Amino acid sequence: DVLVAVMGDRAKAFGQKLEDLGVTVACAPAGLVTETDFAPVREKVMRTAASYRDATVDAAALPGYLAALPRLLTENLVIHVSGTVEEPVSLNGFYGNGLLWIKADTLGDWTVKNIITVQDCSVRVSIQNAVFIDSGAAAETYYKSVVFGYNARYLEVVECTFTGDGTGRAMMVTNQASGFMLRCTIQNFLSAVCSWGSLMSVAESGGSEN
Repeated sequence: DVLVAVMGDRAKAFGQKLEDLGVTVACAPAGLVTETDFAPVREKVMRTAASYRDATVDAAALPGYLAALPRLLTENLVIHVSGTVEEPVSLNGFYGNGLLWIKADTLGDWTVKNIITVQDCSVRVSIQNAVFIDSGAAAETYYKSVVFGYNARYLEVVECTFTGDGTGRAMMVTNQASGFMLRCTIQNFLSAVCSWGSLMSVAESGGSEN
């Protein structure tokens, strides 16, 4: 068997010639990415500078909006949120040279009554001006955290407030994640922040009863 490791139109032609000679090709030419296949997405894949784009989303629709986004992020997407979200919010598998910035325009416009999980994301994820109210949802999860980063390259929480019920954590990062909390207030949690096999930085933040 012959394994074709060269990419592009020439590899496809080479693979076809081998098959014409009766050679079994382990890497089927039909499965190769050709120049023609690559052309429509070349600009997005090769882009090094990301532009900004703004979107406005009702908080209740945020989980579905994020789930429908392409995982390859080639722009700096700023999502302006208002209202209340009571379902878990998940950001999973985003990569590329862009960033995700989820924010309320002013503190108090956006209330989160469940958890936010950022998992396997290599893009920067920023959460700003959220009012987190935890009535036990965090304690029901395995890592018991309102904001949880797992293998998240850079997760930051800025100018948010966290109010708990005496259980769980406000924020935790694990599995080689990097977390940053800035100018946040945390009240009534079992512990404020936690890092496990990751880097967690806290600045200009405080609280009580933690």
